[in-house]
Amino acid sequence: MVTKIEEEERQLEAAIEEIEKQNAEVNCQLKELDLKSSKFKELEERYWHEFNNFQYQLISHQEERDAILAKIEVSQAHLELLKKTNVLNDAFPIGHDGEFGTINNFRLGRLPKIPVEWDEINAAWGQACLLLHTMCQYFRPRFQSRIKIIPMGSYPRIVDSNNNTYDLFGPVNLFWSTRYDKAMTTYVTYLKEFAEFAYSKDQENNIPPEKCFKLPYKIDGDKVESYSITQSFNKPETWTKALKYTLCNLKWALYWFVGNTNFQPLSAMVSSHAEVPAGGSLYAKRGTDSKSMFRR
Repeated sequence: MVTKIEEEERQLEAAIEEIEKQNAEVNCQLKELDLKSSKFKELEERYWHEFNNFQYQLISHQEERDAILAKIEVSQAHLELLKKTNVLNDAFPIGHDGEFGTINNFRLGRLPKIPVEWDEINAAWGQACLLLHTMCQYFRPRFQSRIKIIPMGSYPRIVDSNNNTYDLFGPVNLFWSTRYDKAMTTYVTYLKEFAEFAYSKDQENNIPPEKCFKLPYKIDGDKVESYSITQSFNKPETWTKALKYTLCNLKWALYWFVGNTNFQPLSAMVSSHAEVPAGGSLYAKRGTDSKSMFRR
């Protein structure tokens, strides 16, 4: 009986030792798992930290990209605006101020009740000469004319087909008025030649005859429509009206020039001069009846 109890005791002790051994192994494994768990938590924290940094950088880059795309869109719109902007429209705004035609706000003409200073008239002629000269020069050598304009600020000169030079500036007295008349007549003749050239260009481009370029006011010798542009033995009102219609024709020619060329100087900027002068624009678009606007 005692022997049996001792045998069971030894078996139990052996079982306890085995259990303690297994317990030690399990504890060792738990320690290893705890260590691995700590490492995994550390890796997870590092992952989320890096993930959050990446998300922040991604959002920052996306915002930067969106800002760049917005700038590109604005720049492209600005570029398209510049492509459609012709500097001559901004440099030579033509309008009217009551009975007077104006270019760059300089009035062209004189009336008994409004004796415009000759300095202003000379400046207006200087602008008109420079504009017509610039448009004609653009089409050389295709545009041929024996008439030449010498733009010299407020002191322009005109060379006619016979190589005679006339001053297109005042003041003008009785003895010099005929030469001044000749200068103005030669100017409108030159404008008429440019209009005929524009008409032929439209024909070359297969534009229907009824839509080809034509001046709103007919030029015939020294007359614009039915008004003489000469100053000698002419009423100031008639002279001023002829000058007003001449500027209207010039504006019409400028409109055609802008629509048919890519003329730009070395630098082109969008200018606030595109606004209409105080008197209003000659016309808003080609389809506008400019005659009805000027016969006021």
